[in-house]
Amino acid sequence: MRFIPRASTFINAVCHQYSNIFTPTCPAPLSSLSHHHSTSAMSQSPPLAPVIAVCHGGGPMPILNDPDHRELIQSMRTKVPEILGLRPSGSNASAPNLPKAIVLVTAHWSESSPHISSAAHHDLLYDYSGFPPESYELKYPAPGSPEVAKEVFDLLDGAGMKPVLDEKRGWDHGVFVPLLLIEPTARIPIIQVSVLSSASPSTHFAMGQALAPLRARNIAIIGSGMPTFHNLRIMFSGLLHTPEYKQRNKEWSYRLTETLKIADAEKRRAELEGWRSWTGARDAHPEQGQEHFLPLIVCSGAAGEVGAEGWADEIMGSEQWTYYWKNLKLRCKAFIVKSVEATMFERLQQFKAEFPDNHRLQMYVDQNKIGHVLVYEYFKTDLLDLLRNFPHLPLYTRKAIVKRVGLELRDMHSKHWIILVQTIPIRSLLYVKPEIYYSTGLWTERASSICKRFNWTVSTMLYYGGKIVSGEKVWEDARKPAEVFRFGVLCLYAIAGAECLNFDETDLGAEPEPLVMERLVWNFGELLQDQFDDEKFKKPGFLFKELWNLTAEWKWEWSLSPEPFEKWTKGKLRNLDDGAKRLMLRMIHADAEERPLMKDVMIDPYWNGVESHGNSEIAKS
Repeated sequence: MRFIPRASTFINAVCHQYSNIFTPTCPAPLSSLSHHHSTSAMSQSPPLAPVIAVCHGGGPMPILNDPDHRELIQSMRTKVPEILGLRPSGSNASAPNLPKAIVLVTAHWSESSPHISSAAHHDLLYDYSGFPPESYELKYPAPGSPEVAKEVFDLLDGAGMKPVLDEKRGWDHGVFVPLLLIEPTARIPIIQVSVLSSASPSTHFAMGQALAPLRARNIAIIGSGMPTFHNLRIMFSGLLHTPEYKQRNKEWSYRLTETLKIADAEKRRAELEGWRSWTGARDAHPEQGQEHFLPLIVCSGAAGEVGAEGWADEIMGSEQWTYYWKNLKLRCKAFIVKSVEATMFERLQQFKAEFPDNHRLQMYVDQNKIGHVLVYEYFKTDLLDLLRNFPHLPLYTRKAIVKRVGLELRDMHSKHWIILVQTIPIRSLLYVKPEIYYSTGLWTERASSICKRFNWTVSTMLYYGGKIVSGEKVWEDARKPAEVFRFGVLCLYAIAGAECLNFDETDLGAEPEPLVMERLVWNFGELLQDQFDDEKFKKPGFLFKELWNLTAEWKWEWSLSPEPFEKWTKGKLRNLDDGAKRLMLRMIHADAEERPLMKDVMIDPYWNGVESHGNSEIAKS
């Protein structure tokens, strides 16, 4: 049994912002929970935003209702909106789950590095010729999003791709033609992204991997090109219908579809890297047309450890596939029942007023002879899936590791959320799946009744209380890292990021909790406080244990050289170089006055170095 990830679950759940906590004037008794939980709380939260690679057709012809585009037009108006959550699907007649934004990678914009449309509004670029006048009067007034464009920039920048924000370029027909059919109301912000003139499959796959975290923010990713076939010479020469071409194209299409069905992202990437050697590849995508294949590779990279689904439409005599990935889930299955004092409710009410827009918690209140009882559902991302879908962090600079994952963790515990300043002995927490904790002060009969109603298993938790503060205020405070526990651990994680995320399948197992948090808290242990004492040395983190033993006798005479690490057991933190050891020693210096400030840690030259893994390495960011 592992305690630490469960402890972090409890801390996260208690610490996250209590916005929809209760209705002060009309609290819902526990007896009213059955209907609510049977209809919504026990269900999973919405899936990650989908990834879709579409065929945008020939110029504006789909918008002109060209008969040769009939099947594509129908799919764009029905199937794709359903996948994107723009319209109800099947038995789900609920309101659409609109994406926050759509990042669209277009085949009609090719640059040496990724370019990103970043204005609040973009005109249309009619990058075609020879069509009826109405083709040049089309309008698509959807907004842009400088905010999301900056997110895209940061992700690609963190991957070392040197992206460029572009406020000037209009949206080309790879954007507005399919979107006029898919989302004609133009409600959703659009961010257009270019492909790369290098046409490198590995770089485009990595580009998709870099964009993948957007899905957890409900930002959909669309690749707009012609995934199956883009060869105008063959299309208009009559060769399209010859037996020889049909056979080669059949082999090409089959291999492409089978490759995209591969759930293992690394195997899928390796296959796509060699796509040029496939039978029929040059017929389908000659060099002067291969840009229409590249958005598909980006989408495949963003898909993670999931195989593609799709369908084929006949367009102008050729078969064109649409591929999509959408079955990663954000799980929502943690329920917490505990007793709190009335004074806690006063604090929670204040926080609810301070952060009115957070809807991560559904909380209900029951009053009984013992006191107030909270029952709330903790919405959390299943990082088990997300970790499997992140690219290996050693490919990035250490600065990029902080930007890519470290700051995500920082935001998770700070931005508009509440955190708990920990006074709970972590090892006092017990856990049994599914997640439910209850205070020893809660009536056992009532807890058993609640659990039986929802088929929960009961686990006991000792509640020691804690001080609730605004996480945002804590993080904006420039106190020293060792005095702000989570930031210090974040930095240590970034230093040894490769160690923390190089999981094997047995590590991942069936653990539904964030293994990153386990590695952060469990492996690295507690940061030193203002002084040593014997009690702290009895509970070191596993990886720091030998360092504690080596340095305990020095007490106030710490050396900033890397020598203490040389006696470590071979293999532990093998990715740490002298620079990492130096910075780590500074951060956990026994003398608080010797510890660097946050701003000093983050500008340390160490962060510009590159973590390497095998032969993979990229330039400094």
